Amino acid sequence: MEIENINALLKVAVDWVGGQPVTALYPCCGQDTKPFTFTHPDFFNHLGLANTPGPNIFIFIDKEEHKLEYNDANLTIEVAGEETGSILGSNAVFQKIVWISSSGEEWLVQRKRNLFVAYLVGDWRRFPVVFKREGFVPDFFIGVTDGCRMGGGNPECVNRLSTSGLTYEEAERVEIPRYYITDHFENATIPDPCPKGASVRSNDAEFPYVFRKLSLLSSEWGNYGYHTTLGGATLFEAISS
Repeated sequence: MEIENINALLKVAVDWVGGQPVTALYPCCGQDTKPFTFTHPDFFNHLGLANTPGPNIFIFIDKEEHKLEYNDANLTIEVAGEETGSILGSNAVFQKIVWISSSGEEWLVQRKRNLFVAYLVGDWRRFPVVFKREGFVPDFFIGVTDGCRMGGGNPECVNRLSTSGLTYEEAERVEIPRYYITDHFENATIPDPCPKGASVRSNDAEFPYVFRKLSLLSSEWGNYGYHTTLGGATLFEAISS
């Protein structure tokens, strides 16, 4: 399957997921399938975040191609369709998946959910320019366990809050995702402790956004060797400073 641009990708994805598309971008994703569970609309509702949409279209980026499969006593991810191809100059795998839960959690209403994954193979650092050219801004950014503090891992943190030399006015014109999920930030001041509603601020005075904590999603997702006050994968909302 050769897909020309992001708009074409979204058309293919919406045919599978149905309803309103909600996108999530996950660079340095590895084989991580936890976002499918911890961004589920019912889970957000359980956390008191009923107005936060759950993503149903995921763009994963990694330097290696991985197979996304997961099964345990409470969860199955079925691949209903898979095609290899390319998009935006990168090899890709496109998957139509069905998230199925047999968990006994009473709050979980929607136990079967269609999701679409575009798994792009390549260095994530080339994609911001490509996405800007496409006019694409995802609804969610996921920056969990990107390997920036592991030997042989990613040499650059995906959660570094920097304007890269832009003025405040220039940086303010750069659109960013509304929601961020991460277990760590770099070049940032993080309150200790970091309760719900607390703000994480860049140490760069020109950075035009702050990140307001909405909720801890899971202490079992991420949180290896990072700023322990986050306690694991945490959902933030980006707001103008």
